[in-house]
Amino acid sequence: MDSYSHCKVGRLVSSDAYKNLSSSSSFLPYDYLFCQSLIYTFTAEEHQNNIKMYTSIALLAASAGLATAATSYKASFTQYGSTDTWGSGNCNVATTACGFYTSPGYSAAVSQNEFGVGTGAGAGPACGTCWKLTASTDSSGNNLSFGAPIVVQVTNLCPAESNPLCAQNGLTGTNQYGANLNFDLCIDSGASAALFGSTGVGLAVGSAEQVDCSSWSGKVVS
Repeated sequence: MDSYSHCKVGRLVSSDAYKNLSSSSSFLPYDYLFCQSLIYTFTAEEHQNNIKMYTSIALLAASAGLATAATSYKASFTQYGSTDTWGSGNCNVATTACGFYTSPGYSAAVSQNEFGVGTGAGAGPACGTCWKLTASTDSSGNNLSFGAPIVVQVTNLCPAESNPLCAQNGLTGTNQYGANLNFDLCIDSGASAALFGSTGVGLAVGSAEQVDCSSWSGKVVS
């Protein structure tokens, strides 16, 4: 019986390969799913069954229209957390839909069309994915001096039922700002301050590109 591990990017590998994974560039299509760091023990047969399961999930994710790496989308950016006007409370806690938070590291909730599941359904396939966010204009289309692009990790759901900006119909649908995705930046992780800079705005429009999490600086805490 061999030991297998879910590495940070979600790939199922043997315990020996896990030690050397950071130097490998060979990732399978389902690599971005299930970002966990838990260790499990499987028989060889169970291991093969898990591989089949993850492959099936990856195909389902693709058919559902979830984003893939290196694709850029028009995105809107909002913010939530302990100092917002809705009394949301601290957003950088383990009670997020994904079940983990970042400390340190920028984090965000993503619109339901990308998150993959709705309210109360737990962690979606977008949990743990990393995105490069670039703000270009405010909500009226004015160019402002935003902060530099940032990379965030998805830790939460922005639900379609309670936020119209997160109610796009698939990745080809748009919200009122013409954005395919909305990222609700976690104030308590520092993400909103970093992206909005000194503009004083709390809503911006720009682009979002999924990137490898090696581009993200931070630590996942569960």
